[in-house]
Amino acid sequence: MSSTWSDSRWRERLHERLEPLLKSRELVEEISTYKGVPFALFAYPPTAERDLRREVGMLATRVEHETTRKITTISMADLLWEAIRTAYPPDGKALFDAERSMSSEEPDRRLEGLQETIRAILSEVCPLPKMITERLADLDPEKNLAFLTRVGSLYPAYRASALLENLMNEVRVPTILFYPGTRSGTNTLRFMDSLEALHGYRHKIF
Repeated sequence: MSSTWSDSRWRERLHERLEPLLKSRELVEEISTYKGVPFALFAYPPTAERDLRREVGMLATRVEHETTRKITTISMADLLWEAIRTAYPPDGKALFDAERSMSSEEPDRRLEGLQETIRAILSEVCPLPKMITERLADLDPEKNLAFLTRVGSLYPAYRASALLENLMNEVRVPTILFYPGTRSGTNTLRFMDSLEALHGYRHKIF
């Protein structure tokens, strides 16, 4: 069997591996690879985005019905738009007007410029980790669980690996990041099946 995990068996992994963990009474202890880092990733094919969202919604319902935990789902796409509107009030139009004004530039250069702008917004103007931390700050690790979804909306300006690194020691609630990309081997992931694979993820990967 191939070690590549961006395949049609992602539903099986969701139901048979991730779901039992989320329903476990020992979730806080079992999810953590390192003490104080209650994160895990669930890898799935980027082409399955819509199906994944539907499955995650049903998963959240089952976990809440069968345990005492409440789930907070945070969409990275929603946070991205919130950050853009904050940086370019009131509706982000100025950013897209500026991008259109570069229509005479080479497509690659235009894309690179937009990526750098988005990266700066999510790193400096409205830091993405801070936005997430604020939403989870008051939640009880024993009673709550967080799902981070629509992570592909950050591609290619902001990598999922950077997001998790910046959440370490800041978020105490058990958190699942739904990762659109390929897993190969034990701890190697390739974001959106496009960026260079990163080795050495320190979190459990499902």
